[in-house]
Amino acid sequence: MFELYKAECRRFARWAMVIGALHLAALLFIDRLFPGLRDEGEVCDILGAVYGVSGAILGVYQAAAYARMNHWITLLHRPLAPWRIMLAVSGAGATMVCAAILLPLLLFTASQAVQVGHVVDARHWLLAVAGALIATIGFLTGSCAALAPRRYGWTAVVSVAILTAGNSAVGAGALLCQAAIVVILFFLLAGAFRPDRARAPTNPALLALTAGVAALSVYFLLLIGGGFLYQMSLVAIGRNALVNMPPPGGLVEASRADGDDLIAAALRAAHTPQADAVRARLPGVDVARIPVAMEALPAWGELTNSGPITFADSSRRIEWTFSHDARAFRGIRQKDLQPAGELRPAEAFEAPPLRVGDMMMAGGSLYVLDASRGTLERRVRLPEGELIVARPKSVGPTVAILGNRALHLFDKTMLDGAAPRAVAVPLPGAIGDLRRLDLAHLPDVTIVSFFFGRDSIEGPAAAWQSVVSVTPDGAVRTLARRSFDPEFSDALRYRAYWLSPAIHVVADAAGKVGGTAGPIQQRAPVQVPRRVWIAAILLSILAALCAALLARRRRLSTTAAAAWSLATLALGLPMLISFWLTGKRRP
Repeated sequence: MFELYKAECRRFARWAMVIGALHLAALLFIDRLFPGLRDEGEVCDILGAVYGVSGAILGVYQAAAYARMNHWITLLHRPLAPWRIMLAVSGAGATMVCAAILLPLLLFTASQAVQVGHVVDARHWLLAVAGALIATIGFLTGSCAALAPRRYGWTAVVSVAILTAGNSAVGAGALLCQAAIVVILFFLLAGAFRPDRARAPTNPALLALTAGVAALSVYFLLLIGGGFLYQMSLVAIGRNALVNMPPPGGLVEASRADGDDLIAAALRAAHTPQADAVRARLPGVDVARIPVAMEALPAWGELTNSGPITFADSSRRIEWTFSHDARAFRGIRQKDLQPAGELRPAEAFEAPPLRVGDMMMAGGSLYVLDASRGTLERRVRLPEGELIVARPKSVGPTVAILGNRALHLFDKTMLDGAAPRAVAVPLPGAIGDLRRLDLAHLPDVTIVSFFFGRDSIEGPAAAWQSVVSVTPDGAVRTLARRSFDPEFSDALRYRAYWLSPAIHVVADAAGKVGGTAGPIQQRAPVQVPRRVWIAAILLSILAALCAALLARRRRLSTTAAAAWSLATLALGLPMLISFWLTGKRRP
C-alpha cells in the first residue's frame, strides 16, 4: 500500500510544486499591492472557494482517470483490500492538494510574522489549516462525484456546498466542522470505491450514510427548487406579491414603505385618540431608519474578521491593528514602520472591537479615541449582560444604540465626555426577529416603530408591528400594534417542515455546530399550524408505502425492505427519492 501511495505522490508531485510556487507568488504579490487584504473576510471567502474548486478539479481528474473500465480493473486487481487501495490513491492526491495549499499559506504567514509592521495571531496560522481542509473537502467531493454512480454521485456535491456555505462555526469550531466533513466524505468515498461501481455500497453502514447524504441533498433541492417554481408560477399568473403589485396594507407593502407611511398606517389602524393625535403631528417630521442586528458579531479567535480591525491616528501618524492574542491594538508608526506599543481601554475589551465610523463597539460598550491623549475612552456601557448588536446612528440630538434587549437613546453630548443620559426602550419581541426599526423625533416625545418579521414573507415567522411613544423622562407607552397576514400559502412558508421535519432539525443543527449563540439567533418559536403537521405525517406515511412497494419490486429481503420503509417513514419524501436513487436495483 505504501509503495502505491509513493507512486501516486510522484505522479502529482511536479504539478503540486508548480501550483504551490504559483500560489505563494500570488499571495506575496497581492499582499505587496494591497497590504492588509488578508484581513478582509470577503477575500478569505473567495480564496476558500478557489481552494475548494482546485481540490475538486484534482479529485475529478484522478478518479476519472482510474474510473475507465480497464484502468479500474487493473487498479483493483492487486493483493490489497479495496479500502487500502483507496487509502493509498486518494490519500496521495489529498496529500498533494494539502501540500500545494498549506505550505504556501504557512510560508506566507511566516513571512508576515517576521516582517515589522504586521500583526500575526495564532488564528492566522489556523487559517492556513482551514484552507488545506477546504481543499481536501473539494478533493474528496470531486472523487466521490467521479466514482459514485451518476444517478446519485452529485448528491455529495450539493450537501457539501450547502453545509459549508451555511455553517456559522467560528475559530477552532470551524476547523472541527471541516474535519468532520472530511471524515464523512472519506466514508462516502469508501462506499463508492468497489469493483462494481454501478451499484450502491453493500455494507449497511456505508449504505445508510450514502442514503442519508442523498436524502439531505434532495431535501435542499426540493426546498430551494420547489420554492423557486412556486414563485415563478405565481409570477406567470400575476399574483406574486414580491414581483407583481403587492396587496395594499399587506406585509410586502409595509416592508417597502417609507418610515413615515409605515408609522402612520399603524397609528391609523389603532383607532385611538392618542394614536390619532400623534399621527396628525407626523407630516413633515423626518423619520430615521435605525440599523437592526448584524448577522454576525466579532468573536474571540474567529478565523476571518467580521469588520475592519485597523484604524489610523492621523495626529500621531500611527496605524493601529487589533490583535486577538494581545486583546489590544498594536501600533505601527507610519514614518518608519516601527512598533508604537499597544492601545487598550482601562478595562479589558468584552469582545473584539468593531470600528463604526469614529467609534468602536465591543460587547456592551462603545469607545472613542481621545485624540488629545491618544487613549481609548469608554463613552457608553449597556446594562450587565446586554450587547450592542447594530451600528449606532445619530438621530437629531440623540444617538440610537440597539442592544439585544432594548433600544437605547443617548444624548449626543456623551460622545464628548459628558455624563451619558439615556432612555431605554425595551424590545417588545426577540431581537433576531426584528426586521426594521424607525424613529421620529417630535418636540415633546419620540416615536419608535418596531417591525418584527424577519423571514416572514416566504418563511414561517410571524410579522407584526408595534409603535411606542417615549417621553424625555423615559416613560414608554404603546400607541399601536398590528399583525400582518401572510401573503403566500402555507405550502411555501412551511415547506421546510412538511417536506421532512426530521431532516429540517438535522440541517438546522448542522448549520449551528461550532458557532456562537449570537443575538441574531434569539428568535421567537415558530408556530407551525396543525394542518402542516398533519400534511407532514400523511406525506411520510405515503412515502413509506411507496418505499415498501419499491422494495418489493426490487425483490429486497424482508429486513432490507423494512429498514428502507422505516427510514422513509422517519425522513419522509427526501428519503423515498434517496431510496430510488441509491437502492439496489432488481437483478
